[in-house]
Amino acid sequence: MDARFQEINSWLLQPHANFLAICGMGGSGKLTLAQYIRARRMRGLALDIHMLMEKDGFNNELIRKHIKESCFLPYQLQEMDQLELLQINFVQFKQFTRDFAKKLRWLCWVGFNERSMPAHLCMGNMVALDMSYSCLEEFEPPMVLQSLKILNLKSSRYLNRIHNISRLPNLESLILWNCHMLHCVCKTIKDLTSLELLDMRGCERLQSSFLLPCSLVRLFLKDCNFDHYNDSTLSFSDHSFLQYLDLG
Repeated sequence: MDARFQEINSWLLQPHANFLAICGMGGSGKLTLAQYIRARRMRGLALDIHMLMEKDGFNNELIRKHIKESCFLPYQLQEMDQLELLQINFVQFKQFTRDFAKKLRWLCWVGFNERSMPAHLCMGNMVALDMSYSCLEEFEPPMVLQSLKILNLKSSRYLNRIHNISRLPNLESLILWNCHMLHCVCKTIKDLTSLELLDMRGCERLQSSFLLPCSLVRLFLKDCNFDHYNDSTLSFSDHSFLQYLDLG
């Protein structure tokens, strides 16, 4: 199948190839080949379970309950190895295959339901990661991720620790808004010399003190717990790029 796809794909890459027709006798595998080509060429996919359940025809409570509680792992998605943009809001997956979406650059997984990051998720090329409203308890980058620039963990109600954030050396935006259980952010956050936006509004249980990177342009600290901080820790005299500061 893969050899046939490579041949057909070379035709589709020609500048004047506007459509593809697959002809043959019944049962010769036309539909299977078409689905395989679609999966291998797809660059973006969006699936939102909450939005789906709001559609007409999903009013039956049993259907809604089944959709909400099911674990989705469609084999078609695993075959989409060229995906670069993926939105799977409130979708529950058991696991990824090791070769899944190695080219993924943008992942929006609102409502991720596990306590730790999914195994085998390829993040090497990722630029933006949105896991707001997740059930994560701890966040730790699995490796140094040079490409990642945006990390959104907003309203992750169980998140209590962030480890080794310095593995994201080019991070520009970090959103931790309403992570009420967060009490420990590793001190290496000061080493994020590209960080321009930090939103920690509502992080009311912070127990560890840490220095903020001098690269910050916009800083949101409303309703944060600063009882254990001293005046020197909260000094912004070295933050020459700072344009907006929200202390509540």
